[in-house]
Amino acid sequence: MDAAVAAVLAVGGTAETALGLTSGPAGVAAVVLAPLIALPLAWRRVSPRGAAAACFAATLAQAAVAPVSVAGATTPLVLLLATYSVAARSRLRDALLAGGLIAFATIAIVLLDPDPDVGDAVYAVTVMAVGWTFGRTAALRYERAELLAERARWLETDRERAVAQERVRIARELHDVVAHRVSGIVLHAAAASRDPAGRPAALDDIADEGRRALAELRQLLGVLRHGETGSELAPQPGLDDLADLVAEQRTRGLDAKLEVIGQPKELPPAAAIAVYRVVQESLTNSRRHGGPCDVDVRLEWRGDRLRVEVQDRGRPSSGQSPGARLGLVGMQERLEVHGGRIEAGPRRDGGFSVVAELPL
Repeated sequence: MDAAVAAVLAVGGTAETALGLTSGPAGVAAVVLAPLIALPLAWRRVSPRGAAAACFAATLAQAAVAPVSVAGATTPLVLLLATYSVAARSRLRDALLAGGLIAFATIAIVLLDPDPDVGDAVYAVTVMAVGWTFGRTAALRYERAELLAERARWLETDRERAVAQERVRIARELHDVVAHRVSGIVLHAAAASRDPAGRPAALDDIADEGRRALAELRQLLGVLRHGETGSELAPQPGLDDLADLVAEQRTRGLDAKLEVIGQPKELPPAAAIAVYRVVQESLTNSRRHGGPCDVDVRLEWRGDRLRVEVQDRGRPSSGQSPGARLGLVGMQERLEVHGGRIEAGPRRDGGFSVVAELPL
């Protein structure tokens, strides 16, 4: 489109120059320079300052060689469009500098006329100023459109990030529900197969674990279901539920004890869930890999930090099975969200140790 506009203006400018000048070397030179005034407009979007400089340079050259004033509309229109392009597609500082140079060049073109007039100079500069002002208005619209587009891209990226984080959270919750409950069912089933006398009690435990798993899965799926309100869902576990968790593990073969040191403080719900899941994961790993053993769970409130220790004295274990690795990674990710850290590894005297710290 710019090339077509430049071509039309070049033809019109050449025709006007040829009709308005007398013959002679100067007239021929003016006609040759006429198309060069408009043709740079083809690059006004690619290089607006370069195109404007070329247009004004060709106009100055024509005014310098032409002995007769050219009375036409093409050249002023070309210069107006060049000025508009510079103002619309440059930064404010560059646009101000270009505007000053354009005003100087416009005055110079008028003064090169054989019969210069101050009124013509004022009129020409005013016209160029109007073009510059319209260009700056367009530049503000361009900048606003770019800002809105950038904001839309940022919101889209933020939405994708939020979706990814939600998927990770759901994966963690599913891991907590499935891994802990299903592992309990497997352990009870194995015990029932080895001890026929205790099979009825083991089957009752399996049924209880299955009901718990179904309840927790129903709760998690309720969060994902559209239109479900928070009041219809069971509350997420927290620090107050640790005692029940430890008592539950005692019925499943672990001699687990809970010790709280210091004055407990209220944690944000997400942080409380993270601590609960760390203890739950640690107890499940102790039962799965360490066998029936003693487990000490300690919560120590240290002023500005909460220290959580889960240490068992079961069979030596590296904790490097695939499930254990995923569990440790999940615990680490949960705590990192809240600025915490975790250390886990086998103890020298046997068993496994998990130590987590969370800033308050």
